[in-house]
Parts: sequence; C-alpha cells; structure tokens
Amino acid sequence: MSIRKLVVLDKNDFNKEQKEELKKLANEVVIYEDTPENDEEAINRIDNADAIIVCWYSLSEKCIDFCHSIKYLGVVAT
Repeated sequence: MSIRKLVVLDKNDFNKEQKEELKKLANEVVIYEDTPENDEEAINRIDNADAIIVCWYSLSEKCIDFCHSIKYLGVVAT
C-alpha cells in the first residue's frame, strides 16, 4: 500500500523520534499539535489524506463519510 498523505489529526504525545518515523511512511506528512474545534476544521485537515491517525478527537459520522480517499485510520488511545 502506497501512502501519499498521512495526517495526524490532533494533539498527540509522539516524541521527536516517533514523528521522524511517521514522516517516513508517506510522501506528505502533516502533524497537528492541537485538537480541531469542530467537524469542519477536522474535515479541512483530513482533506485528500490516504491515512489518518487520531489521538483525542472523536471523529463523527460526518467526518468519516467525507474521507473518500482513506486507506488507513489509526487510533492512538488507551
């Protein structure tokens, strides 16, 4: 599977080394350090992404329905 764009959608606890490893997984990697305020902001962040990693934000059905190009959705939570 080829990942063109990976987005870490929200506030995360990845350290510097982990972020560097994530950057190797796709041609374009966008790592957000804050949580979207609403679904519209989340949708703008994930636009055209092939892979999304979510830490704290609860993706709504509206957001998931928008994700036409998603090949992978990861949740980093306990």
